[in-house]
Amino acid sequence: MIFSRYAFKVKENEIHNQQTRISDSIINQFDLLLKIPGRINNINHSFLSIEGMDQGSLNKLQKFFVHELNNNPTLEIIALGLENGNYIEAQHLNDGSIRIGERTEENGGALDQWEVDKTYGKTRLVKHIEKYDHRRRPWYLRGEGWSAIYFYSSNHHPAISHNRIITDKEGNVNGVLTASISLNNISTFLHGISKSPNSKIIVLDPEGYLIGTSFAHPLLDSKGNRIQGTATSLPSVNRMVRMYRSNPKESFTFPDKGSVTVVRSVPLSYSSEIMWHILIMTPQKDFTVEADRLTRRNILFLTVIFLIIVIIVLLTSRTITKPVKFLAGYISQISYDKQLENIPVIPGSIKNSSTEIKILTANLEVMLSKMKAAFFSMEESRREYREFVENINTIVMRIAPDGTIRYCNPYGLSFYGYTEEELVGKPVQETVLRGTDERPLDVLKSIFAQDEKYWNGENQNLTRDGKTVWILWANRLVRNTDGEVVELLSTGQDITERKESQGKLQMYLKRNSVLLSEIHHRVKNNLQIIISLINLQLDKSENPATRAALQGIKTRIQSMALVHEMLYSASSFSNIDLNLYIQSLSNDILQTFRNDDKIVTITVSPNHVFIELEKAITVGLILSELISNSVKYAFEGRKAGKIDIGISEPEEGKIEIMVEDNGTGIAAGQKGTGGLGTILIEALTQQLDAEIDTKTSDGFSFRFTFKTQGRHTPET
Repeated sequence: MIFSRYAFKVKENEIHNQQTRISDSIINQFDLLLKIPGRINNINHSFLSIEGMDQGSLNKLQKFFVHELNNNPTLEIIALGLENGNYIEAQHLNDGSIRIGERTEENGGALDQWEVDKTYGKTRLVKHIEKYDHRRRPWYLRGEGWSAIYFYSSNHHPAISHNRIITDKEGNVNGVLTASISLNNISTFLHGISKSPNSKIIVLDPEGYLIGTSFAHPLLDSKGNRIQGTATSLPSVNRMVRMYRSNPKESFTFPDKGSVTVVRSVPLSYSSEIMWHILIMTPQKDFTVEADRLTRRNILFLTVIFLIIVIIVLLTSRTITKPVKFLAGYISQISYDKQLENIPVIPGSIKNSSTEIKILTANLEVMLSKMKAAFFSMEESRREYREFVENINTIVMRIAPDGTIRYCNPYGLSFYGYTEEELVGKPVQETVLRGTDERPLDVLKSIFAQDEKYWNGENQNLTRDGKTVWILWANRLVRNTDGEVVELLSTGQDITERKESQGKLQMYLKRNSVLLSEIHHRVKNNLQIIISLINLQLDKSENPATRAALQGIKTRIQSMALVHEMLYSASSFSNIDLNLYIQSLSNDILQTFRNDDKIVTITVSPNHVFIELEKAITVGLILSELISNSVKYAFEGRKAGKIDIGISEPEEGKIEIMVEDNGTGIAAGQKGTGGLGTILIEALTQQLDAEIDTKTSDGFSFRFTFKTQGRHTPET
């Protein structure tokens, strides 16, 4: 019974293996066939790249076509069609001979086909086809790659072509190289690779039409139409194709004239145009002869092996079986949960029962010795760890995913004021986190849900007597061997005093901030009082020189007052927004020197650069002098003027400010050169250690660059 089932299984496997070998061989040979046209096109493309495309080169290429057809009998036509209308070809005929063809625009667009001699030279014109235009043929219109199945114009045979486009250096299409295989040649090829005289190979396209057969069946009917695989002259083939197309399978069988035929299907996919199905029909009896021979050989081999095993078992049962059973029971007693030193000694009768058992018991005793050493080392590590955790001045807790406290070390129990019975086994939300809001519990849930191994944070806890304390936690997720989180190991430090100190420091900083703001406010008010006194004096004074001096003093004081005003209203007392400062300063200066007969506009670049307090006042005084001078002197005799102020950071830690106007320049316009304003500018730029660059023609330009610790964004 066992051998019959085994024989059936061996026969079934051998049939499957033979099918696989046959199908693999056919596919490999088909693959080689379909690679030939592409390889031929690549060779011809390389020929054109080297030789060029003049008429002499095309004549050489046409002879090369003939040579390639002689070496590749499965190919039917090799051709080159050019975009200008010229065309050359070489074609295999049914009788095995080769003829060549060519078309040029000079001969009226006709295709002339010639017989050739042994040197591939023309001998006799055999066909003259009027108005032949390869550019309208399916293979040319397809372009790169495989074409769909089409019919030759000369003999109406169905064929497929592999094409390669030829382009010039600019990428324009010059023509197409093609190498084609007729479907009749595919049938001839299938007949040549058929592995059994009784087998049949059928190749179908996705619509079920014949591509080729190994039994020379026509591919076209009497009307020239392609034949379906279910409409051949062989009923068994028709039935097999219908079965496959209704239920495609890799392998199946069907009855055929009192016997069984085995069918293997293999897909063949090269492109959207070549998605074929290869069906291999083989009578099952062709496989069974080899399968029966292999089955008999395997059964004989298994019988011999079985007899050898029986003999070995009989010979070794006395010397091996009994000792092995004893050792199996002996090993089952070994466990880390038991005292290893209490394991009994292996009797000498077992040790010396055979050489193999002696070696086995010696290795077992060595293993036991190592296990004992590892067990005692692990126990020592556990003891040291337990002693460390129980004596460290840090809270140590183990918390389950549901929030239950599984362990708390003695320091933690003492810190919170609980006994072990009161804390361990209780939820954290009912003990150390009782009475707090939901946030700590949400944080605990998020820790268990995260992927990271570690998490640090701080939160408020409650001791047993209700005292609020702050704890800084370091948490580690503990996972089992399956990667599931089983608990949270938390160590905590009391940071209550630090939190209280931080609160006092924040209160102190806030009070100082209010005090500093009030100082800036009072300085601004005092400077504003001075400006008001100057305004009163300006109203009473009619002396132009006196008024000019007072206005100069006023603008300088305004530049300083503006700094304190911005600091009073800003969130930072260490730096100010230079862009906003310059815009306010410009508006104040225009208001001071307002002249209804002259319109002066000031444009400030939109770059927001922040500058520290001590340099802001110096920069404000420099800009006050420059803008005042331009407003007063640069536009004399004009009704309008323009002043541009640019702010930039050419590199990290440097600020560049540029003031320029479209006035008359220093030589023609600016008065008071060498006066107090100029002296102030020179002194203040030296104070900044600034680099200066000026332009005095076609308007006035003043650029100064200085180092700073200002920021792109203000401090908070």
